[in-house]
Amino acid sequence: MAIQKSGGGQRTGKQAGQKPDWALIWRQKLAVFHGTGGDSNWRFGQSEVIEFLIDQKKKGAPAWKRLKVAEALSDYQKRFHRDSGERLDRIVAQLRYKASCERQAELSGPEIKELVGEIDTKEAPVIQQMRRTMRLNKLAWNTEKAYIGKLCDFFSYRGLWKSVKDADASTQWGLGEIGAVDVEEFLTDMAVDRNVAESTQDQAFYAILYLFEHVLKRDLKCVDAIRSTKPQRIPVVMSHEEVASLLGELRGVYLLMAQLMYGAGLRLSECLSLRVKDLDFDQKMIIVCDSKGKKDRRVPLPEAAAPALRRQLKSRKVLHERDLDEGAASVYLPRAIDRKYPNAHKELRWQYLFASRQRSRNPRSGRLHRHHMHEDTFPAQLKEAVERAGILKRITSHAFRHSFATHLLKDNTDIRDVQELLGHKDISTTMIYLHCLNDAEKEIVSPLDRLQERQETSTDTTKMEAIDPPNAEPLPAGDVEPSRPDHSVGCETHERGSVGNVAPSFPPENEPPGAQTENVSSRARAMIGAVWASLHRMLHRPRGHGFFARLVKH
Repeated sequence: MAIQKSGGGQRTGKQAGQKPDWALIWRQKLAVFHGTGGDSNWRFGQSEVIEFLIDQKKKGAPAWKRLKVAEALSDYQKRFHRDSGERLDRIVAQLRYKASCERQAELSGPEIKELVGEIDTKEAPVIQQMRRTMRLNKLAWNTEKAYIGKLCDFFSYRGLWKSVKDADASTQWGLGEIGAVDVEEFLTDMAVDRNVAESTQDQAFYAILYLFEHVLKRDLKCVDAIRSTKPQRIPVVMSHEEVASLLGELRGVYLLMAQLMYGAGLRLSECLSLRVKDLDFDQKMIIVCDSKGKKDRRVPLPEAAAPALRRQLKSRKVLHERDLDEGAASVYLPRAIDRKYPNAHKELRWQYLFASRQRSRNPRSGRLHRHHMHEDTFPAQLKEAVERAGILKRITSHAFRHSFATHLLKDNTDIRDVQELLGHKDISTTMIYLHCLNDAEKEIVSPLDRLQERQETSTDTTKMEAIDPPNAEPLPAGDVEPSRPDHSVGCETHERGSVGNVAPSFPPENEPPGAQTENVSSRARAMIGAVWASLHRMLHRPRGHGFFARLVKH
């Protein structure tokens, strides 16, 4: 196969056994379209890409194909033109929306009904259309609930329920006069009067933005609202003793869930969403599927939890066999799998590990399934266990995940490995646990503790001097201290505020033995007191304290 050169000395085409690099292929076609195919240093921007995409549209390329072209050129730009100022993200987003619209137009009535599912007709038409659009674009159920909640809050704040009650698409769903000013006032009110968190304000903004772009099909333009500035909270991390005490207060399936969250770093939603097929006992791994950000990852299966997991699997198998006997075995599956494998929802491997005791209806499809346990069940049990354990920290289910990351870093695990285990997209998110670890390892002595040490040491010195004061017997008047050789000059301590000078005198050789022993004992005690006072001053100096602390430690 012929190989053509591309910009920056790269090559296009594909070799045997390799997938084609579409970023290089479409960059070459773009360069040929603009007549700069031989210039390896040529850089393209938004205008060149738009002209090329318009030409592709004239040739009959559908929106999904133009989307692939834009994504490939954007990938090329990120790989080889990192310093380029004109990014193609806006073009990619617009083409993704157009491709979605074309896909919806191609679907027949039954297919759309299957995708959308059941919608409450009692809701306002704009809310129904918002739900329909989000389901066609495959947004998560939690995202749908959050966006609808924020939109209802916005309608209540602006008094829009009357105008949207019976409106349809021909009247802009009753929101034709709503613009950026109304959105600014609503977001500012959330930050100033309600004092909400920054993430709550962002969620409201993106819900309204989604309404404007996908339902009203209007540009929201610039929204300059006052931002919420609530401080970020540091994660609550439990010590090993607190984790052990808390696990000791949990029982049954709740203990197993806590062990998985602490031993594998799972979120509560990830733990509840585990299916039977996600456990790999041979490789000691757990597959976390479709987690936050629609990403899959592998985490270690704790050996300490393996026996309890096997017992839970046996219990789940018994419950599934009972459902099969009753003809009610069913579990929620993503639409693609459910359509490709019609009987997969009855198989044991797809069942939730922590299943609910009762069956429930899917809010979208209306089908009866045995879903996983409710997300409020474990927090209630955890709260009672925290009270029984006597832990005064604010412990939530996420504290197990925080403790998992911090304890791994404390055991010298590489931070990149911790990032992969937690499923963080950005390393800066994982760095917060490193900051918590550094703060815990710092040995900072409080000034109050230093003051107390000084007072205790001063008290001990005073007591020692009171029990055995140095030079307690003064020399009689008129007596002259006997002479002594030059090499027996007494040591004097007069450094940095010494209490007094100690100049012990050595008795002559012809002094009685008893008196000599008594004088030596008195002088020795005086010298010990002087050395103690000197050590006391050294220990209370900053450098001296650190030196002796390390000396005692090692």
